[in-house]
Amino acid sequence: MLSRMFGKKEADAAPSPKNYFGMITDGDCNDHRDFEKALSSVPNNSYLQIIAIGNEVNLPYLQGISARLDFVDLIHFPNPKAVTDQDFYDAICHKEMVTWAQKA
Repeated sequence: MLSRMFGKKEADAAPSPKNYFGMITDGDCNDHRDFEKALSSVPNNSYLQIIAIGNEVNLPYLQGISARLDFVDLIHFPNPKAVTDQDFYDAICHKEMVTWAQKA
């Protein structure tokens, strides 16, 4: 209390932790309401990568989610057998994700 009266600064609050979520999907489970409800409770300073695999995914829906929410990134691999391990990792660790991870 005295430190506040005499002007001693309190320690800065610790920055909130960063949260990375990776979600791999191969289709549309028709649970849009539950999915969007879960997205609304994602903590601040989070980054979600939706990794859509195959041609059966509901791309328009996932693209809409990615466009609407700043913290959601969509990566699509139509043919997973044609993607090398290195190509997969390069796609996931792209510039936007790396920039997010490096922010203080």
